[in-house]
Amino acid sequence: MPKPRALGSRLAKPAPARRPNAMSLSWNEVRDRAIRFARDWAASSDEERDKQSFWNAFFDVFGVPRRSVATFEHAVANARG
Repeated sequence: MPKPRALGSRLAKPAPARRPNAMSLSWNEVRDRAIRFARDWAASSDEERDKQSFWNAFFDVFGVPRRSVATFEHAVANARG
C-alpha cells in the first residue's frame, strides 16, 4: 500500500484503486440514480425472484457492473473428490 504524501501541514491519502470497469459518476448522478432505484424497487415483494435484477440495478446506481464485484452462485466441490 502506498504511503500518504505530505501536502503542506496535512497528509493526503493515496487515491483509491479504481475498478477497470467502473464508470466515473458525479455525486449528483449517483444521487439521481439512487432515487430512481428506490422508487423502482419500493413495491418489490418477491426476494427470490428479484434478487439478481435487484443487485444488477443496485450496482448500476454506482456505475459498477455487478459481475466485477459479485457472483450469485458458485459450484461447490464434492467432498469425495
